[in-house]
Amino acid sequence: MPLDTSLPPIVSHCDTCNNENREDNNGPLQRCSVCKDRFYCSLSCQTKDWKEHKYSCSALPPEGLEYGKIQKDPKREVAIKGYVAALQYWSEEYERRKNNSLGGQIKFASGRHPICEYLIEDFKFPQELQSKRHPLGHSAYPFRTTLTLASRAFLLDLISRLSDRERTVLAERISRARIPARWTRLFGPKVVACPSSLSPGEYEAFGTLAPAFLFYDDKDDLSFVTEMKASDRKAWLMLSEAFKELWDAPRSIVYSD
Repeated sequence: MPLDTSLPPIVSHCDTCNNENREDNNGPLQRCSVCKDRFYCSLSCQTKDWKEHKYSCSALPPEGLEYGKIQKDPKREVAIKGYVAALQYWSEEYERRKNNSLGGQIKFASGRHPICEYLIEDFKFPQELQSKRHPLGHSAYPFRTTLTLASRAFLLDLISRLSDRERTVLAERISRARIPARWTRLFGPKVVACPSSLSPGEYEAFGTLAPAFLFYDDKDDLSFVTEMKASDRKAWLMLSEAFKELWDAPRSIVYSD
């Protein structure tokens, strides 16, 4: 496919202080030079934001995006099957505890199940599916790294199965979605063109919100999703639920009785 040289849409305010104008009044807000999807009124605001933004920042190639072929990978498929099996055990325990909670707080209850230790400590993705970049707070919140790697593996597997047209459709779905402020902005063309080199924040956002992109947008046809097996749909739904339920689960909760 030809290069996509579009840029993420411009926002109307500084991402640090909400100022609508540059501090020096010299032109529009400045973009992050790497991802082009974060905006600042001054160098001072950009510096203040970097501690958090570095977990959400990934390069947008200056020459543009090209939808290269993502190869299917048997090792990746085996790893995903193993992780889905663990998610299934966790999901069943989560539902059981939720149904027995009588309306009480169950925010981290599912984290106490022994299978969660497998999701954190024992589950190992193949070396080629590992990443040197860790999500924010990963040392205090032990599920975050594995969830991020799972989202990356799921996304790579998904993109490897899509045609060029379907990748374009998915990119458009992602770009027009209204993503809540707590998650990293997603630029659809970059997600589908660079699924192996996104930031931890982008993998978190996609893993959490994927069902909305894949299953709940009926403005166009994504035939691959229409034909997706029920088990594959359930895997995406379980991953999304795990992100919502376990992302903020601290280590002290996981190993409590």
